[in-house]
Amino acid sequence: MTWTYTGDPSVSDRDKVRFLIGDTDTTDQLVTDEEIAWALSNTDNSIYQAAHDLCVSLAAKFARLATSKSVGDLSLSYSDRSNAFYSLADRILDLASRRDVPTPWVSPKNLQTASMRDELGMQGHEFFTGVHDNQRL
Repeated sequence: MTWTYTGDPSVSDRDKVRFLIGDTDTTDQLVTDEEIAWALSNTDNSIYQAAHDLCVSLAAKFARLATSKSVGDLSLSYSDRSNAFYSLADRILDLASRRDVPTPWVSPKNLQTASMRDELGMQGHEFFTGVHDNQRL
């Protein structure tokens, strides 16, 4: 298990993911390089989706620990860390929606041939502004 961070997120997708989730402190390592590699491969190399998935994983990790721990004057709440990672996961998806605008596409399965349109009584202009307004159910 390895943990590396160059300090320059432009160097690699791994560093980008670490930067997004805040795992840049060598004294407080949260996820391994191998976990990041798996998250990237599991999300078709989407850094935002991988970062989101890792935040959810970290939130679950901290949620299973004791609610809080106190030693003398020092107190630590794992539930706060868990909630913070869930919140960060949501913010990363918001950021992703602004950075990676989805590309519209059409499935060939949904395309109709001219003969199919005639059989269904369609006139070739099925999709227009307001097509779903005032429809009978």
